Amino acid sequence: MNFLGISEHVHKTLSQSASLKRMIGDKIHPIVTKREVDFPFVVYKRDSIAPEYDKSGKATVTTTVNVYVLAETYTESVEIAEEVIKSLNRVYADYDKFSVIGASLTSANEDYVSQTYVQQLTFNFIIQ
Repeated sequence: MNFLGISEHVHKTLSQSASLKRMIGDKIHPIVTKREVDFPFVVYKRDSIAPEYDKSGKATVTTTVNVYVLAETYTESVEIAEEVIKSLNRVYADYDKFSVIGASLTSANEDYVSQTYVQQLTFNFIIQ
């Protein structure tokens, strides 16, 4: 199993959303942007993994991922955040080294930092 593979799922799933693509293009980045990027854009970051083993030694892993939507206007940040939620919430998938068998939004926060509206969306994914 690929314990850290959830980033592949998040990026692929967000990149496949036609609505999100119209709103932000291909501006979806893991952890940070390496160069200056025009608003709006999305950054995602894995925050924790919690493996749980059954008696046979097979693991199921709960992974927490934060997705940040950054935009110049509040309305735009909320609209993009809604599309991110639609794209990731309850979306399951199979990959070569793991399967996403659970996906749920667990919290949402907002902030205004350095003249930027930020929507923080926290998701829990269950992989095996």
